[in-house]
Amino acid sequence: MSRSTVNFCLLRSVSLIIPILIAFSAGAYGQSLPYGPDTCKQGFVWREAFPGDHVCVRPEVRSQAAADNAAGPSRRQPGGGAFGPDTCLPGFVWRDARPGDHVCVPPATRDAAATDNRLAGNRRAATSDDVFTFDRPRHMDDRLDWCLTWGTNCGQPAALAFCQRRRFEHVQGFDAEKVGRSARTRLIGTNQTCDGDFCTAFLQITCSGKVPSSRVFANPVNNGHRLDVCREWGANCGKPAADAFCQAKGFSESMQHTVDPEPGYASTRVISSGQICQGNFCTGFQQIICR
Repeated sequence: MSRSTVNFCLLRSVSLIIPILIAFSAGAYGQSLPYGPDTCKQGFVWREAFPGDHVCVRPEVRSQAAADNAAGPSRRQPGGGAFGPDTCLPGFVWRDARPGDHVCVPPATRDAAATDNRLAGNRRAATSDDVFTFDRPRHMDDRLDWCLTWGTNCGQPAALAFCQRRRFEHVQGFDAEKVGRSARTRLIGTNQTCDGDFCTAFLQITCSGKVPSSRVFANPVNNGHRLDVCREWGANCGKPAADAFCQAKGFSESMQHTVDPEPGYASTRVISSGQICQGNFCTGFQQIICR
């Protein structure tokens, strides 16, 4: 069966050394920030790999960027090469901290620059708990697959399901990474796994709109027993039962629900009739989020 695959490219950038300017954390979200919206959280500083580079990184990364800027010319192929005058010597690659950044660095430094770019939003003091970026998100210990269901509902639907499971209302952005056989992926909608050459995972997902704790029910209980997964005995299972639970709590419906991956021995109670399930086939909910 065919799967969606997505190619992605790393950012490229131009590199120059500029004076060092430390960006201090402003503390709580909403306070006056000394360097505006790009002010870094405590423990992070601007990378300054090029003029205006306000990506927040650890101080040692900024020092490394300055050192790479200084050493960059010595790492170029004398007389140029296949990629023009900026062709790197063997063992070095362009840093790619933004488009056009042809400073020659070890491959690990380029990978680290791409990771810092992706995580930049989480490291700013102006970032509230309402927005969070998950780098290479996982589902049940596997890389999160690009699709919600096998070969369908790829991209936004799968990202939204992930954000809601992590107790966010919305998905703000996402990127893909074709991993092939290098990492197994798992579909969040069906728990199926993919380990073929065509497998694609999420590189990052940015979620927003943190759900208040008053709407989140972990391992929900119904009159002394775990809430059964079915609204009626053996029927209307999943969302119908979750909706009924939320309505009993004064909400309109469920936004997200997570069912136990396997039946267990803990007793459950059916919400419509009060019947109790006892045995190794009873299934409950791990989480219900109401709205």
